[in-house]
Amino acid sequence: MQQESHLEACNTKNYTRPDYVFVSTDLINSFIKCAVVPHLRPVKTDHFPILSMIDLWCSSLSHHLYKYLQRAVNWKKSRETLQTEVNHIPAPREPENKEEFQEVYDHLTSAINRTVNACVPLTKPSLFMKHWWIKDLDKMKTNLKRLARKAHRWRDHCKDPIHKQYRYKCNTYVL
Repeated sequence: MQQESHLEACNTKNYTRPDYVFVSTDLINSFIKCAVVPHLRPVKTDHFPILSMIDLWCSSLSHHLYKYLQRAVNWKKSRETLQTEVNHIPAPREPENKEEFQEVYDHLTSAINRTVNACVPLTKPSLFMKHWWIKDLDKMKTNLKRLARKAHRWRDHCKDPIHKQYRYKCNTYVL
C-alpha cells in the first residue's frame, strides 16, 4: 500500500504522516479500501479525510426512511388546508378536565397531521448525503470541491492562480 500524507503543516505546508490505529485486528479483514482523499479536505483544517470502505454485510432494512421535504411546501395551500381541517373541529371551549383537554389536543394534532400528509411532499434521502437546506450552499459546496481537486492537482506549482481562487472560495464559503 502506498504511504500517503494525512496532515499538512499550516505554516510550512510540509506533509506528514502520523501513526494512527484506526481499527482493531478483528475488523482489518473487512476493509475493501482505505485511502487519503486530499481534494475533499474540509475548509481551514490541517488534515486530509481518509476514505474507508468496509464490508459490513446486513440482511435488509425492515422499513424505508422517508422524510418530509419541508422546503418544497406550497405554504399558501398548506395554510388553506389547515384552515379547512381546523374548521371541522368542534367549536373551541375551555376544557374542564384531562379527558376534554386530551380530546381537544387529539383533534388539533390530527388536523395538523392530515395537513402535513396532504401538503408536504415525501423524499427518500440518500444515506450517504449531507443535507443542505439552501440551494445556494449546495452550489457553493460543489464549486469549492471542484476547485479543491484542481488545487490539489497543481499543489507542486505554488504560483498557479488556482490556489488563490481556492483560498478565496474557502473564505467565502465559511462566512
